Amino acid sequence: MPVVCAYEATWLDRKWTKAVKRLPRRDVQRLESSLADLIAALQDCSHPTLDPSLHRWSPSRYHGPSSAKVSWCEYRLGDQHNKARAIVAHDPPNDTIYLVARTVIHDHRRIGETIKRFARETRETF
Repeated sequence: MPVVCAYEATWLDRKWTKAVKRLPRRDVQRLESSLADLIAALQDCSHPTLDPSLHRWSPSRYHGPSSAKVSWCEYRLGDQHNKARAIVAHDPPNDTIYLVARTVIHDHRRIGETIKRFARETRETF
């Protein structure tokens, strides 16, 4: 079973906090619950995109920075009316999954910046 780690900058992102504050409380709870369930499922999965237990989040390949050791995946959080995204990096040699970015407002530029910063900071590892 893989280890699931969160990239600290993701959790401290003010844009996420600001965007979430605009949502109704019920929607925030739905997103937080979906993210918590995803993290639990990732901890028990056999593979971050192929494991059937993850299908409810519609995993798909994400085009992150190229690396021989890391693959990128995007998950959909929430429900059909309230969508958010989580981007993870899967490091199979170390059996580790990193939660790298998340967005409610689909700010692709901001996601890209967070992913590039993560890649720079973990360059020696990958």
